[in-house]
Amino acid sequence: MSQQNSYVVLQETNGEHNESWLYFIKYQGNEQALKDLKSVFDEIEWELYEDASVFDIDLENFVSENTAKEMTKLELNYFSYHRKFDGTMKNIDFNFKKSINNEKKIYKIFKYIGLGQIEDFISDEDMHDGMLPLEEQEGSDLELAEDVSTSESSESETDEEKKRNKKSFLPSNLKDKKIPKKR
Repeated sequence: MSQQNSYVVLQETNGEHNESWLYFIKYQGNEQALKDLKSVFDEIEWELYEDASVFDIDLENFVSENTAKEMTKLELNYFSYHRKFDGTMKNIDFNFKKSINNEKKIYKIFKYIGLGQIEDFISDEDMHDGMLPLEEQEGSDLELAEDVSTSESSESETDEEKKRNKKSFLPSNLKDKKIPKKR
């Protein structure tokens, strides 16, 4: 009987896109890199900024390979699919200076692994049929950034209405939190 792999879930919740993305990472062979990443996350007092993401990882509850694969097929988000990685994960050194504050740590983590860049530290993404790499998806971050910079406010929505509508897509534990902009 072959032993099936188990997967941990790394979750990224993004303030700009108002989505949460799940990255299923094979646990076997990646134990230390995952523990080190969780250790970094545990030191952060996470706050959701409009132009960054918050991260969490669950190393106590695993999902099966089949569940991880099925989750990548769900079309719940506009910006990105959930993703599954079967390869070896590199240890991520965020190069924090000793004097770095909490907010700067959040932005540095986002710079390294935000918007799906975790793919730079783990190999063998298991993509299902019809799933395009992020940069090839219609509505990719590049296209969205261009759309946002060229469009002024919508005629039918005020800036305040847009903020309210954005917040409605946040997880319930973050809906009532004020989302500060980067200083």
